Amino acid sequence: MNAPLCPREGEVLDALRSGAWPAGCGEELRAHPAECPSCRDLVEVTTALFEDRDAGIQQAPIPGSGLVWWKMLMRHRQEAMGSARRTLLLVQGTALSVAGGLALLMLQLFVPGWTELVARALPAAVRGAAPVLLAVVACLALAGAPIVAWLASRRS
Repeated sequence: MNAPLCPREGEVLDALRSGAWPAGCGEELRAHPAECPSCRDLVEVTTALFEDRDAGIQQAPIPGSGLVWWKMLMRHRQEAMGSARRTLLLVQGTALSVAGGLALLMLQLFVPGWTELVARALPAAVRGAAPVLLAVVACLALAGAPIVAWLASRRS
């Protein structure tokens, strides 16, 4: 079962975060963790974490300038490749939709009864709505390619 929260826990935590603990806070707040187990645990854990953080900062090796420069170049190259990839996807999607539109146009020009051919292949339940269904499918195919390319470019 969890110990009840102390109403002064926020004050103690603020003093710890600001670095005012223990010298920069009042005598009453400094004496409080001795009688409150929740605040005592907070002071012990937070102090240990801050000391560990400070030791890590002091011991962290500083990388050489050549390594930093190389990492920056690699990151710049990866960002440029991602930008080029997104542009290519968008161009491919647009080209696909234009090609699909041209294919439908050629089909309409050179095979005048193509909608009836497709309608005969469909079940009787949807035969009457075949031209409408084909138009909807064509619109989805034409509009879908750039949308898919745009969505793909947003993820990469």
